[in-house]
Amino acid sequence: MDWANIPKEAYGLAGVVLGGAICLVTTLLYQWRQQRLERKKLAEERKDALTRELGKYFQAMAVDFSALAHSMCALTWQASQDNVTQAMIDDYHAEVHAMLPKVIGGKIMVAALDPTWATSWMCSSTWRARSTRRSA
Repeated sequence: MDWANIPKEAYGLAGVVLGGAICLVTTLLYQWRQQRLERKKLAEERKDALTRELGKYFQAMAVDFSALAHSMCALTWQASQDNVTQAMIDDYHAEVHAMLPKVIGGKIMVAALDPTWATSWMCSSTWRARSTRRSA
């Protein structure tokens, strides 16, 4: 191709085509980059939401476990002082009966949000139960 024989009007057309191609390529690259950033942002938002939910259920479980521990400690202390009455035992059983579904429900919610954590917890519980049966 002889560049000297190209008409001068074609230079303008070539510039328009080249400029349009640059514009299209730049727009596509920008949109591709922006899409990647939005995916990362969405993944981080999902992770943050999951962390907030896990924190909420862990807090609820901690409160429930604390209430159970307090009931156990109070009854144990009364027993060490020989002050246990049948009413205290009945109250303890009522508290435990009310709190255990909350504790188990909390564990189920945490397991639903993070199956790997729940699996490791269940495996360690199962291992302890098996090792207790073996030693008995």
